[in-house]
This record gives sequence, structure tokens and C-alpha cells, in this order.
Amino acid sequence: MTATALGFSFLTDVSLGNHNAGEGGSQLADLKKYGNKPYISGQAYRRAIKEALREQVADPETAECSSRYPCGEIGDCVICDLFGYMNTDEFDAGDDETPAPKRTAPLRVSKLLGQYDRPQTTDMVLQQDESGDADNRIGYREITENVYHGGVMLDVDAVGRRESDEVDTSREHDEIYQRTYDDEIDDAERAHRVTALVHSVRAASNLAGQARHMADFMPDLVVGATLPEYNQRLQNALNLDTEAEELVVPQFEQVVADITAVGGDVWVGGTHNPDVIGNWDTAMTAAEDAGAMVCDSVADCFDQVADAATTADSDG
Repeated sequence: MTATALGFSFLTDVSLGNHNAGEGGSQLADLKKYGNKPYISGQAYRRAIKEALREQVADPETAECSSRYPCGEIGDCVICDLFGYMNTDEFDAGDDETPAPKRTAPLRVSKLLGQYDRPQTTDMVLQQDESGDADNRIGYREITENVYHGGVMLDVDAVGRRESDEVDTSREHDEIYQRTYDDEIDDAERAHRVTALVHSVRAASNLAGQARHMADFMPDLVVGATLPEYNQRLQNALNLDTEAEELVVPQFEQVVADITAVGGDVWVGGTHNPDVIGNWDTAMTAAEDAGAMVCDSVADCFDQVADAATTADSDG
């Protein structure tokens, strides 16, 4: 198999709302902020992808587990397989009949960080007392709009495979360390899970506040890649000049060149939304010049990456 990893780095223009509240207080849901810029935690974004994945699977029983109550059966459960788990109370590492006590997730996600200095305001939320006693409750929610930068990486080789470590300490002066991988699904199921996860990243939208502050989280500019070796270089592809509100094109070109230099393939898709970056034409021309394939749409970019990764997986 040539593609052992895949990933996406993206910018998405998110409309006015509070999509991942901070600590707040009894009457205030504040924004999570880094400096004066809002962010959405990796945990919240990961949860949104997980909820989207539940909609992708044909059998709901294969996606019932939660991080608190995992089954650990990665051959049967896509949640435990892709998102990992840790539950040493449930599983006995010394018992061959039960799952390993923990699993490192093949999926890694970043926080979504707002890129620009944009106005912030406070929205009043009124919970009306329908009994007629006029015991109405008032709360406040900080809201803003921004362009968020985030990314995901998937260790394709680890999907559906159980990693085991063995250490032989019987020798007096040294030890023998061996790491093995055991398949718990076949290549067809691995391809199916990878495709479902890519589509879940594309569709992820179940973040906080969607009942009152519905927003589109599908990327407006996305760079996707398949790689013959796992690395996270792609996450530096979309750095911005925040004063000019433009993509830093030389860095973008260099990151694409770094990925293609190790045998990776790169795809780019965008909406040409002027609120995201102001140098769309320059960025797309630079992508082609650097060896990336420019797709007709953002959705097509996700599909191209999924197809490339799963074709390589099926071919072995």
C-alpha cells in the first residue's frame, strides 16, 4: 500500500454564533478565546466528526460507543477503532479474551482557531415561563463571526489494526522490543471506514448553539493530501497574513512541495469566498504550479482524497 496517511487543512467562514462556549457563569456562556480570537476546542470538533460518522454508517450498532463507555472491539465498532479509547477499569491487559486497555486514535484533530480580529457582541437568551407565573429566566451568550483554521490527519495504516508491544527481558544485559500489527478487518472494510470518516469530516456541523446559531462548517478552502509516510506537515499549508487577509503563498507552495517531494499527492478546493482570503486567484495558480490538483469544488476535494487513499488500500 502506498498511501499510509491522509489529511486535510482548511479555512472555513463561520457565521455569527457561539459554537463552543467557555467556562462562563450561571447566566453567561462566554466565547473560548486565544487572545481576542475565538476558538473551538479539538474535543468539540472531534465530537462533531463522531456525530457525523454515526450518520454515515449503515448499521447504527457499529457506532454506539462513547469515550466513557467503549467496547474496545475495533473489528466491530468504528467509534472505538477510529477515535480510540482508554478504560483500564473495564479491560484486563493480561487477558487474551478481552480488548487492550487503551487504543491510540488513528484520527487526530486540531483546534479550530479564528484567524481575524472581528467584532464580538452579547446575545440575550430569554427562557419564558409558560406557566404564567412570569418566572422568566434571562441568560447571555457571547457571539462572533470569524474564519477558522483547522485540520485533521488519519493514520490509514492503523485503521482496523491492533498494535501490540512485546518486550523480552529474559536476557541479562539487554532486551528485545517488538511491535506487531494484527488485522481485525479486511481491506474492503478498511476502505469503507476511511471513506466514511472523510465524508464525516466534510459534513461535521453538530457543534454547540446550532438550535439558535446555525452555521455552515464545511470548509471554504481545503487542502487535502495522501502520504506514503505519516507526518503532519500539511497543517502548516494555510497560514494567513491576518492584516492583509491573504494566504501566505510562498509558505503554501513550500508545504505542497514538501509533501510531493516524499511521494505524496495534494488536492485543493475552494469557494472563492472573499471573506476568507483576498488572493484566491494567486493561491489557486500557486497550487497548480506547486504540483497540487485543483478540484472543481470543496466536496470534490474530499472525494478525490478518499478515492486515492482507498484505492491504494484495496490494491495493497
